[in-house]
Amino acid sequence: MKDLLGKEAFVRAIDPMRRYFLRMLHTVSQLINVLVFFGSNPAETLSSRCYRLKDQGDRIKPWRLLQICLDFIAKPFHAEHCKKSYETSLSHAFLLIDEQDPA
Repeated sequence: MKDLLGKEAFVRAIDPMRRYFLRMLHTVSQLINVLVFFGSNPAETLSSRCYRLKDQGDRIKPWRLLQICLDFIAKPFHAEHCKKSYETSLSHAFLLIDEQDPA
């Protein structure tokens, strides 16, 4: 029996829900960064912050440990998650700067 919806139609139908879910995860990550870890940048995700601060600390590097945990959790979906999150944050920042530049 053939699918009533078809694979392509199903993917098109599910895509808006997938994007919504990913935006919600992004927002929760920003909220955790600010509320739990007292982040000073409300637009920064926890993953991005872990990558940015991974080398801070004397003997124990808590941000590096958290980065390893987050990368492990996201590995089935997104390799090097924290690094890519940091790079995405940087590119968004540069786009905002370019938009603000009157030249």
